[in-house]
Amino acid sequence: MSQNHVPMTSGTAGWPSPNVGLATDVLLKAGLTGAIVGAAGAAAEAWPRVRSGEVSREAAVRDAAVTAGKTGVATGLGALAASALRGGPLVSAVVMVATGAAALHVMNKAKRPAAASRDATPAATTTDEGESA
Repeated sequence: MSQNHVPMTSGTAGWPSPNVGLATDVLLKAGLTGAIVGAAGAAAEAWPRVRSGEVSREAAVRDAAVTAGKTGVATGLGALAASALRGGPLVSAVVMVATGAAALHVMNKAKRPAAASRDATPAATTTDEGESA
């Protein structure tokens, strides 16, 4: 008699715990991919400004590193949410994009209040035709 034995990791008090290795693997691999793509995009966008002397090389590298971190986190979280749902390809794609966009929105929103308080001068409102209101 042979029995099919499926190894389970044990959590606290001997109860089986979910396989966190898969979630960590998805988060890290997708996050690394997102970081590479984000850094490449930021570098490609900054390169003409570096060549013209508009931006220093150090500032461009710093911007690319920040962008890589943000896109890595957003992509990792999106992939983790999509894999947790285990839906079809369309559902997974929508969940991944929505989660990534929400993560980027939250990360970018965190730095906006400082910039808004610095530029506290009220602007004149104009109508669609360009007339002052």
